Amino acid sequence: MTKSIGADLHTHTNASDGLLSPGSLVKQAASSGVNGLAITDHDTMDGVDEAVKMGLEADLLVIPGVELSTEFISPVLGEQTVHVLGYFCDPKNPGLSKHMAYQRDNRVNRAQEMVYRLNQLGIAVEFDRVKELAAGATVGRPHIARAIIEAGYESDWGKVFDKWIGNDAPAYVSHRKLEAVDGVEMIRDSGGVPVIAHPYYDFHGRSLDLESMLPLAKEAGLIGLEVYYGVFSASEHRQYANVAEKYDLLATGGSDFHGDGVQEGVYIGCSLCPDENFRELCSYANAGD
Repeated sequence: MTKSIGADLHTHTNASDGLLSPGSLVKQAASSGVNGLAITDHDTMDGVDEAVKMGLEADLLVIPGVELSTEFISPVLGEQTVHVLGYFCDPKNPGLSKHMAYQRDNRVNRAQEMVYRLNQLGIAVEFDRVKELAAGATVGRPHIARAIIEAGYESDWGKVFDKWIGNDAPAYVSHRKLEAVDGVEMIRDSGGVPVIAHPYYDFHGRSLDLESMLPLAKEAGLIGLEVYYGVFSASEHRQYANVAEKYDLLATGGSDFHGDGVQEGVYIGCSLCPDENFRELCSYANAGD
């Protein structure tokens, strides 16, 4: 396989809602030819140590990361869900570690309520089975989706979210989130490099109101914008590259890979942070900025 020129800075393991163990994900990434990989599980860094260790064995640079769920109240669009990626964070930082522990408990309670709502809607899945599918990881919607598919109610992952548990679907339960600016500050306080993830959408059918949000996030210490993302087109990438340039933000990229077959067309390395930008991202961490 031809060596990819860049790093995949957005991937998930089964420490949150991915299908692969951290070690298996790193092995697959190493065989894909990417120059670097970031582990960015949702509100947890539990998979980082295993991934970094496997990266050393596989001769692949693995970046410790996290993806925080936050919100921004847009003066134009109202409440928006914003995910903030943090690279090189210290998981033992008191503020970050306390937040991740809280979110883990919160996600369990949220999943229980979603299963209850599904039951009321005639979808007879059990929370005990959802926990088994999570296998000790933070319980999330993908584990509920797998339980629904396993029980035979749906066969398509996307339909499960669209019909039952996606944002604004009948069994959806929101969870308490940080404000986006607070998420950026939390990452900076933990020694990390904050980047706004997938500005293409806010999980409510809209793109993020970057014009309103980015000046505030920049003031709080935002470093980058995830420009090269998932299955979006080159023209869409150019659109957000222009936004990153306008606000003097580092253009990063990643696949948002959760596992083979989870989302059509998404695989490790399908979108990459260019190698030059990857080196610049690492320089922020090395400088302690």
